[in-house]
Amino acid sequence: MKKGLSIGTILVLAAGIELGAQRPGSTKLEIKEVPDFSGFWQIIDGNYVPGHGFRAEEACAALKDPSGGPMLRCSLPWEAKGGATFAVKDHLNKRGLAWMEFRDEQMSEKHLCIPNTLPAIQDKYVGNVFQLGAGELHIESPNDAFTEGVRRVVWMDGRKHPGPHQLFFHGHAIGWYEGEDLVVETTNFTFNPDGIEDHTHVPSSATKIVTERWHKLSPTRMDITYTVEDRLFLKKPLVFTWHYEKVNPPLPRNQVNFICDPDVSWNEAQIAAPSRYTEE
Repeated sequence: MKKGLSIGTILVLAAGIELGAQRPGSTKLEIKEVPDFSGFWQIIDGNYVPGHGFRAEEACAALKDPSGGPMLRCSLPWEAKGGATFAVKDHLNKRGLAWMEFRDEQMSEKHLCIPNTLPAIQDKYVGNVFQLGAGELHIESPNDAFTEGVRRVVWMDGRKHPGPHQLFFHGHAIGWYEGEDLVVETTNFTFNPDGIEDHTHVPSSATKIVTERWHKLSPTRMDITYTVEDRLFLKKPLVFTWHYEKVNPPLPRNQVNFICDPDVSWNEAQIAAPSRYTEE
C-alpha cells in the first residue's frame, strides 16, 4: 500500500476515478482525500439554537398558525419578531405575497402524506449520509413525519443538471468540493406549495435553486448554509445557516416510527383547520 493513501482513496483510484470533484465545467480534477461527511446528522437540540439567523423558540412564539393558535414549531420566521433577524415575508415579491393571501392550511401537501422537500426536509435532520466513492453521495431521511422514505442522490461525477423538460419532486442535485467544504446545488424542482417554508406554507416554483454549503467545525459538528433562490416568488435570495451534530450510533433521538395514512391525515386537516374554500 502506498504510504499516505487511505483505503477509500486507493479503491477510487483503482476504478479510474479522480478524487476531489470540482464544480461542473472545471477543467482540472485534483487527486486528494475526500472530506468525510458520512454519518447521521441532526440539528442540535431541535431548532432552539442561536445562529440560525433567529432564535427559533422566540420566533415561533411570535407567530400564529392558520387555525389561530400559536406555532408550536417553525423552521424559518415569517416576520422579524421575537428574536428573528430576518423575515421570510420581506423576501417575497408581490406574487409571493399575493399567494400567501390566497393559500390556506389545506393546500399543504403534508395533509396528503407527501414529504417535504428542500430546505424544509432538513429542518430537523439531514439524516444518514453515505459517500459512495467520489461519484455520488446519498442522503437518507429518517422515517419521521413528512420525510418518510426519502433518499436524495447528489451526483459528484461532474455531470450538469438536465434541461427544464425534466423536473423532479426533490430536484436534481450535483455536488463538488471547495477546499474542505461540500457544495450541493439542487435544481429542476416541481412546483410545491410548501417548497420554501412548510409551516407557514410558502411556495416554490420550478425556478427554485437551493445551494447548500456543508462546513465541518469538528468531527461531530457541521454547519450548512442554505441559499434559496426562486425568481417566481422571491425578490432576493433567502440565506440562513442551520447547525448539526453527528449522532453515534447513527440513529435519530426520539425517532418516530411514522406511517402516514392519506385519508386520516386529510380528515384531520379538515377538522383542525377549516377552509374558506370548503364546499358546503
